[in-house]
Amino acid sequence: MIFYFSGTGNSLMTARRIAAAIGGECADIAGIVGGATPMPSPAPGEPVGLVCPVYFFVLPDIVERFISMLSPFGGGSYSFAVVTYGTMTGMATAEIRRLFAERGISLDAVFSVRMVDVWTPMFNLTDSAACLRRTDAAIPKIDRIINMIRAREKKGNPSLPALFVPLGRKVYDSQRATCHFRLVDDRCIGCGLCARGCPAGAIEMQADRPFWHKERCTLCLRCLHRCPGFAIQYGPNTARHGQFINPYISPRDL
Repeated sequence: MIFYFSGTGNSLMTARRIAAAIGGECADIAGIVGGATPMPSPAPGEPVGLVCPVYFFVLPDIVERFISMLSPFGGGSYSFAVVTYGTMTGMATAEIRRLFAERGISLDAVFSVRMVDVWTPMFNLTDSAACLRRTDAAIPKIDRIINMIRAREKKGNPSLPALFVPLGRKVYDSQRATCHFRLVDDRCIGCGLCARGCPAGAIEMQADRPFWHKERCTLCLRCLHRCPGFAIQYGPNTARHGQFINPYISPRDL
């Protein structure tokens, strides 16, 4: 069983590749946390994994909420986590271990995979060929992780000291304020993809236009990257930095 959270497809691509290789199934964390999907129960001895991105060097809030819902897995299970990141893993891998330990679960291994950084307020994604090269370069790394999972290897992952977690969380919380989003009205076609796909349920449609009715979201930027008219912007740079959906994932799956 692979539990995953994915904003623009990087973590979903990783989760699906691992699940296909080890004969497991994927379960969307957003659906479980939101109540649309019941919490699956892994079979005894089945490998259980978590795959998620890193936001501002910490875990997305929805992933933390999901971990708080977990109970210890059955005896004989091999448990692991994989974080996908663009620049640094920061404190995320240490936080995963700590949060799992609080639920009485000891992780056997924690891995990381570098992929395209979709934080377009800073990073330019207009070079689609470069984005594809970065994505393809991650595949051998994922396959090495699969081999270690099959062998049930014990594995750690470097992490910044935990004392930086409050700083990372403070920056993340400030950046996920929905007041940073804006709509280019004449580009919006009123399709509602942004509202239906928001894992935080932070967007609702009003007169065929999205309205952020919550003060904070998960900050996955799925609404921005998935918008067919590129009508959603965040800050001053996203308009010229482009959009990205993992090329091996259909936008319909997000």
